[in-house]
Amino acid sequence: MMFYGNDCIYNDGNVLSHQVPDEMSDEQSVFLYAPWRNEENIKICQQNQPYWRLLKRGHLDGKLRELTPKTLGNLMWGCALTQTGTTKMFDELSRQALVKLDNFSCRDVGNFLWGMVGVRYQHHDLLKKMLSYCANRLHEFDADSIALSMWALSSIDSIEGVSEMVKRSFVPLSESVHSLSGSGCAKMWNVVGKLNLYHARFTENLDDRTEYWCHVLIPEEVANILLACSILRYEPHCMISLIEQAFCIIENIEKYGNNNNDDDDDEGNNRDNNSRPSTTTS
Repeated sequence: MMFYGNDCIYNDGNVLSHQVPDEMSDEQSVFLYAPWRNEENIKICQQNQPYWRLLKRGHLDGKLRELTPKTLGNLMWGCALTQTGTTKMFDELSRQALVKLDNFSCRDVGNFLWGMVGVRYQHHDLLKKMLSYCANRLHEFDADSIALSMWALSSIDSIEGVSEMVKRSFVPLSESVHSLSGSGCAKMWNVVGKLNLYHARFTENLDDRTEYWCHVLIPEEVANILLACSILRYEPHCMISLIEQAFCIIENIEKYGNNNNDDDDDEGNNRDNNSRPSTTTS
């Protein structure tokens, strides 16, 4: 028997009750919120998270009793992280989420949406309801949660109304941009670039925040930010910092090689031209 979030689960995958053992800390009983970004972190997740063992055995193949909103969000997130699960399982998770969505926290919604994109699964009714949730409760979201949710929703072509929601969100989002993480900044650039939406105040605030985080951006994020600026015809304040980070990444790759390739080797040994003006002053 093991504990999964707030649910007690036997080895056959059946949920018995809603209890958390006293000795289990919050860090052990829930997934970390930020999606893991590299292979090394996935290995850590596999070693330390009880969910990994549960998912890998495939016991939750649609045979689920009622789960809490947090557990639903964490489980869908974990399926995307580990690329584990089945359509039957996702159908059941979505059925429960549709019924319990009003009780989801903003982070639960973000995790669930990110997971759906990660496992390439869609549930049209749930997605429409989650879009409405985000639009109506935007003021409850922290910056990274709304960035994650908007990124996920904009990544699914079959959903209508995402562009309108983002447009309505520009003014309040302009105030919360300052608390975005580096990954959150990259996701918001991806959203406005994909939807080709420009709002001067929001874009300038996002630009300033991105410059703060330039040194931690990964290659894909740097590329996506530059692509979004190109689509929007916007010359960012952070252009120099982004270029410096890009060259730093290239130098590290040339010096140390690709980390993924190194891991594989180790395993083998062991076994339009106008642009909106930037407000940067010369």
